[in-house]
Amino acid sequence: MRLEKEQEINSQDSDEEEDVLVIFLKENYTLQDYLNFKETREMLEIRRRQKFNDICVPLLETFYTSEVDYWTNSLSPIFINDTNYVNLGCFIETIYSSIKPEYDLTIFYEDPCLAKNMVATYEERVKEGEEWLRQQRKEDIMKQENIMKKYDWKNKKYK
Repeated sequence: MRLEKEQEINSQDSDEEEDVLVIFLKENYTLQDYLNFKETREMLEIRRRQKFNDICVPLLETFYTSEVDYWTNSLSPIFINDTNYVNLGCFIETIYSSIKPEYDLTIFYEDPCLAKNMVATYEERVKEGEEWLRQQRKEDIMKQENIMKKYDWKNKKYK
């Protein structure tokens, strides 16, 4: 009995902790933050691909096979080299790569533990980004300094 109460209290604490983390994620992180972090980006890409495979691929297969069959039966040379639907995969990949990506962040709101690494390393990544930006600006300034100088062809140096 006592063990059951302790488990119930622990589960309530963990539920409250997850709720706080979900609110934190919704208020402080945008889609771009999830895409900038490798682990979360991979999860979003996998989920996007699965959704495409579940919804679109059967429709595209039906469409493609019906078009190949129709044009082959009407003796049109359009699909003359497409025997046994060998280009179906290329057709599906062309469609997939042409669709604008839409990502669903609910995976992180349903299970906030998936984004814990992103939250834990956020400040570190921001500092790295600022340092990289400083380096880029420094390099740009160095390039501009050489542009502003005139080249002395006689001495073969910049003035």
